[in-house]
Amino acid sequence: MEKDITLIFPETFMNESGRALKNFIARAADKKRLIVIHDDLDLPIGSFKISFDRGPGGHKGVLGIARALRGNDFYRIRIGTSPRTVSGKLKKISGAASVKKFVLSRFGKKEIEAVQSLFPEILKGIGDILDGRR
Repeated sequence: MEKDITLIFPETFMNESGRALKNFIARAADKKRLIVIHDDLDLPIGSFKISFDRGPGGHKGVLGIARALRGNDFYRIRIGTSPRTVSGKLKKISGAASVKKFVLSRFGKKEIEAVQSLFPEILKGIGDILDGRR
């Protein structure tokens, strides 16, 4: 089944994404069909999670969206960006300066490949949301 979708890539800073989205979300029903795709330091690189109606978990951009839309009732695809330890566990980055430096740095080849390997599963998840299976 074909569906029309609109992709929005705000040209604002991430923390201001809510202001940009507000122009596209006119009704509460529209909000429930919104899918926000963003980075997540609480997940290791090469992983992702899909959630609905969850708090921002410290993500300033998601907080801005939730405030602008007056609620959390939208989908989020959270793509892990944190490094892994040698044993494969999440290597948590701490301290505001370290987090800022990490978030604003470029991925290396291995990190890009890890994120790109998720695309087929993420697309399937988006399809499930659009088809009402999530």
